[in-house]
Amino acid sequence: MRTFTLTLLGLIAASSAFAAPTFSKDVAPILYKNCVACHRPGEMAPMSLLDYKSARPWAKTMQTAVVSRKMPPWFADPRYGHFQNDARLKDADIETIKAWVAGGALEGDQKDHRSWLANGRYLAAGRRQEWRSYTQRRTPRKALELSFASICEPLLNPATAARADVVQQIR
Repeated sequence: MRTFTLTLLGLIAASSAFAAPTFSKDVAPILYKNCVACHRPGEMAPMSLLDYKSARPWAKTMQTAVVSRKMPPWFADPRYGHFQNDARLKDADIETIKAWVAGGALEGDQKDHRSWLANGRYLAAGRRQEWRSYTQRRTPRKALELSFASICEPLLNPATAARADVVQQIR
């Protein structure tokens, strides 16, 4: 009987050690650090990921996006050096999101979630400011010419003469 009890206690301890990640404890910190600068009401992303209720319907889509490294968007090629403001998720963060989805996308204890909100760490460490600085930079004239040549040239016909005038003014 004692062996059975010890075995049962060991199994219970092992199962709690390998418990599925929860939104409040494991996933929310990842989202707040990397995603909510854009994925919150009033920002450019199409859905909010601030809380479990709004993030849960997107769990499988979120997994697909982070595994394919489509999100968070980062277009620099890591084979050509290390970038100081690299926005890619760490492999451990991707594995956590995958395990969360595989485990049923559980919410967990809301106290863990509230502690992140109370500390104000959900502002994604200034990422919003970084994004604005990228979008406000002036694009070199040569890049504009290449962009418009490749995009607008097929449109230049008598039916789209107004667009042709715009393209000529930019050049």
